Amino acid sequence: MGQFAFANVSMESVVLQNGTVAQVESGAFATFRDTIGPFGSVDVKHVAVPPSVVRFVLHVKDTMTLLRTKSLSLSAEYSALYDPSEFCYIPASWFESGQVYGAGGNIMCPESTTWVLEGGLWVLTAVIALNMVVPSVNTTHEGTALCPNVVGVSVDVCQALMLDRPLSFLKNSSYFGDNEVWFSTMAALAATAQADVRNVAVEVFHTARSTQREVISLQGDRGTINLLSTNSPDVDSLVNPLEVPVNVASYIRYACLYVTSAIICVAFLSTLYLLVNRGYVEGLNMLELNRVAGVVWVGRTLLFVRGLAAISLLSTQVLTLTPVGYQWGISDPRVMVDETAIDQSMRFFKTFLAAGEVSWLGFVLSDMLIVVTHQYTTAYMFKCHFMVWAVYYIDPASAVINGMLSIQVKNTFYIFDVKVWRLFVIDEPNLKRKRLHDEGAVHLLQAIPLTD
Repeated sequence: MGQFAFANVSMESVVLQNGTVAQVESGAFATFRDTIGPFGSVDVKHVAVPPSVVRFVLHVKDTMTLLRTKSLSLSAEYSALYDPSEFCYIPASWFESGQVYGAGGNIMCPESTTWVLEGGLWVLTAVIALNMVVPSVNTTHEGTALCPNVVGVSVDVCQALMLDRPLSFLKNSSYFGDNEVWFSTMAALAATAQADVRNVAVEVFHTARSTQREVISLQGDRGTINLLSTNSPDVDSLVNPLEVPVNVASYIRYACLYVTSAIICVAFLSTLYLLVNRGYVEGLNMLELNRVAGVVWVGRTLLFVRGLAAISLLSTQVLTLTPVGYQWGISDPRVMVDETAIDQSMRFFKTFLAAGEVSWLGFVLSDMLIVVTHQYTTAYMFKCHFMVWAVYYIDPASAVINGMLSIQVKNTFYIFDVKVWRLFVIDEPNLKRKRLHDEGAVHLLQAIPLTD
């Protein structure tokens, strides 16, 4: 018969030995061990909020939001409802036992501090679920019996602010019309969620549905207990760049800035050459600054990215956060009645600019199809008018747009081509320049002669 070294060792002895649990002979740990089971044998499971509770809370919330957008007086009355930010509820059986108890705490801590419930939409949701609104339905539930068990709030304040005021608000026929039908429907939905639900339980359920609390079930060898976690309100935190793809937008933005900067620099150089040559340039070529300079100086890839960015902007609807009563809503600027003329003009101007940016895609496509269109290119693309074989001269300003920087020293032209990254030197004979002067072609004296 085999021998086992750990035959008499349990998981509890292991957690005691490694220090996970200090001691279980007394205090909260001993109570937990006797009630639920030995440490190491307890399963912790997450308990989801019942779907019927989720539907009920969402129905109340959506209905109230819709009504608040339609009635300013209703929204003002709703905003004035009492919000019990802090109060403790102790069950009646605890009071009857004659002992002092505290609400809240951590079941796994030997010494725990008391904690409180925090308010929200709870009060309104609770009184609806408690079937207190419709007299013909409310035959068994007495809400005032809850007030003596609410710690930190007097009975009068509990009755007046936590019960009477929400009830009077809900029973206002000018706000809700026939509340017999409306609230009976929601009361039936609440009964489906929890047959014996009570006011405080619904308030806690509301926070659980809004993911501010978690419900867990501790299932051991001796018993099971279901617990609510402490309230964890939403917190502000930075977006993890590894989880949200926000870097692409930054890269596209920098690409657009680079394209704009490059075009501005080329335009500045072209203007400088235009002034140096005293206006002896082909003026129509300046109209093709974006098309030619973009392809030559920037490149098709970045132009394509910029065009896609413009399409993305045009296909994205702009929404505006506007106040609606005592709450905020998102609306389309096109249907806003209080939109100023300046805001409307800026909106149209931005759309016009974004639509112009889409032309970069056309530039890229036209440039790539030159190898297919050949001689037909001139019919639809103006830049080919000064790129055909019959051109023998090009002015310095147009040369800059095409990626050629030039300096003229007497009869010699020093030309740097950024496309091939090479320096060219062209000497023009004196007889040829004299002939151009005699023929009156003064503008060609400043132009760059093109050779084979």
